[in-house]
Amino acid sequence: MFLENVKAYLTTIEEILLMLGCIACLALFIAQIVHKKFRELIRPEPNVDIIRALAASSGSVTGTVNDSQGAVVTGANVTLNDILTDERQTATTNDSGHYDFPSVNPGLYDITISKAGFKASSVRRQRVVVGLVLPVNITLELG
Repeated sequence: MFLENVKAYLTTIEEILLMLGCIACLALFIAQIVHKKFRELIRPEPNVDIIRALAASSGSVTGTVNDSQGAVVTGANVTLNDILTDERQTATTNDSGHYDFPSVNPGLYDITISKAGFKASSVRRQRVVVGLVLPVNITLELG
């Protein structure tokens, strides 16, 4: 009888140890999941679009200059004037009649285009926004 009781106790202890082992494995598994989620909260994966938007501190202005017949105007002088600071940037249209101001501080700008043989043309109060391209196409008249 004594041996039978010892065997019963040993079987019970083995079952308890087996359950404790299973509980320990489950606890380790849960701890790994919690650690991974905590790490994601502390150091999330970077969102490239958000990073680019935060890194941007300027917008840009670009466009094409044509004559009244639709032909491109090469060599036209384009002046971008910040209304608030009176700071000016200049560009010249290329062989495709295109001009580009790739880095412009946000704000309101007047754009003036001139070329010999044409009347000067202006576009007033154009808003430049951080991270955006402002397209401004201009038509010059002869004169």
